[in-house]
Amino acid sequence: MTEILVVDDSVATGKTIEFVLAKEGYDVVLATDGVEALLALGKHPDCALIITDLQMPSLNGQDLVAALRENQSFSKIPILAMSAASGTREIEKVLQAGATGFLPKPIAPHQLLLEVETMCSAVSGPALPLHS
Repeated sequence: MTEILVVDDSVATGKTIEFVLAKEGYDVVLATDGVEALLALGKHPDCALIITDLQMPSLNGQDLVAALRENQSFSKIPILAMSAASGTREIEKVLQAGATGFLPKPIAPHQLLLEVETMCSAVSGPALPLHS
């Protein structure tokens, strides 16, 4: 099962994303800030994708993205940033820090799934047809 780390200080948002992804067969690990996310990655190093909010206490999303890109163990994991503050400057800053993509909040479930499927398939490669 594909494991995804979801980082958001809003428990309701984290649980909503978890519900949407779990319905599609993804295994979701939740963290409420960047520090908790780094600890979670220590326990779940094989996450295929990280979805993070930008505005969080302790270690915000942009700093989390930068820290992950500097760490050899996690530097290749795709990161989908999300925020209610979706100004061009904020998006550019997080993409320059190393985020793979950005979604504005509130997130539409179909858009979330499209981004997740795209990013996870880019990591694992396209599914190969089965031959009998």
